Amino acid sequence: MAGYIGSGASVVSSGAENKKVFDITTNTTSLTGLNYTVGKVHVYHNGVRLVDGTDYTATNSTSITLTVAAVSGDQVVVVSYASFQLSEHYTKAETDALVPSSIDDNGNATALTIDSSENVLVGRTSSSGFTTSSGSALFPNGSVFTTVDGGQALNVSRLNSDGNLVGFYKDGSAVGSIGSVSGTLYIGSPNGSDAFAKFNNNSITPSTSAGAARDNAIDLGAGSARFKDLYLSGDLYVNGQVKLANLASDPSDATTGGMYFNTTSGAVKVYDGSAWDQIQALTPFSTVNTRYQPHTQVNTQGAGAVKITSYGAAAWSAYDGGSGGGTYFGGHDGHNGNPTDYPAYVAVYLGGRHAVNRLNLALHGNHYGYFELQGSNNSGTGGSYDAGSWTSLPFITSNVSTQAQHAGGQYSGYSDGTVLTYQYNNDIAYSSYRLWIKDASQAGESLGTRYTGWATYYWELYRD
Repeated sequence: MAGYIGSGASVVSSGAENKKVFDITTNTTSLTGLNYTVGKVHVYHNGVRLVDGTDYTATNSTSITLTVAAVSGDQVVVVSYASFQLSEHYTKAETDALVPSSIDDNGNATALTIDSSENVLVGRTSSSGFTTSSGSALFPNGSVFTTVDGGQALNVSRLNSDGNLVGFYKDGSAVGSIGSVSGTLYIGSPNGSDAFAKFNNNSITPSTSAGAARDNAIDLGAGSARFKDLYLSGDLYVNGQVKLANLASDPSDATTGGMYFNTTSGAVKVYDGSAWDQIQALTPFSTVNTRYQPHTQVNTQGAGAVKITSYGAAAWSAYDGGSGGGTYFGGHDGHNGNPTDYPAYVAVYLGGRHAVNRLNLALHGNHYGYFELQGSNNSGTGGSYDAGSWTSLPFITSNVSTQAQHAGGQYSGYSDGTVLTYQYNNDIAYSSYRLWIKDASQAGESLGTRYTGWATYYWELYRD
């Protein structure tokens, strides 16, 4: 430490200054009989102070030699000074030993340390390991570290007005800030478009650098800097276009619910867990029917496109559309009937997804009775009635007197070829539909009253 600190010092005046007067009687250059400390002597010739080393030489502590001789009648005064004396004092070494490099808190722990590298350490004595042990460190290069064991390491508070709590700068320019407005926190950067995020009650919204709402101005991600997955548990509101990946063919890494735009077909496709299906718009279409769909089944037997020319076991064929309802039936369950023949199913795969909301049935005089129309998106592409899961369409009304999903039953009284219409409240596009035929009961009879044979001509699916 430069210098030293004295304590309780007092100057000793006795002997601190010696003065001797020489009255010259003969010419002389030598002044003797002195006792002085070299460098601590002043010489005055006839009242004029002489210059040491120029006007005189004082190097031996006992005599002084004048450069120019004093003559008779002159007066020379020599004033010498003893070394500065203190009655009580500390040397520099003693002072350095007494002044510590650290400050303790009442002697029981080190509170503050300034080490030889000029690091200021609070609550610690070493500048290493500051990220893993408690305490604070202020380094000469401006770095500050604070570490708390099991507590909050940094607290920032602003009183009265809204505004920034913390500012961030690079080379003198502001690059970001954290602030508060109306009790909410906002964080971001003023660079470019002033992109900030504000943390509200149950929402995070885009904001300005002052915490005000910034609507329709800030993007989340970019074309060359994309986020990966987005997980939501609620609704997604988009006031603009939803852009899907454009691919020429179905991707192999499909996940259930995945969607993309097929540039080959010009349509959106969705993966249902087993296959990619093309999404159809909820626009009207007509005459998707069993007359032209060979991939259908009744009960457990599928007859392909073979015409039914005689009564017999359950079968389904392509209806020929002849007069009077048709020369050949579309489906037949024989004449004898048996409860074990029920339930019966007729399924059709549409080749794509359609949201059907109307069913037409062309009746035979002996027809099936109660039924339901169902849809599926995972029954495969072969028109299989017993694969996948099926959902009954919400029935609204029909032109049947009972306003039910009923198709006349045995001895229905309807003329061959009579068409009945059934309406459904359905906006779900299914790739497969099936008729679930339950019995042959007449209108007004309870379900299961009749399990007789039946015949039918065709059925048609529509979107009105």
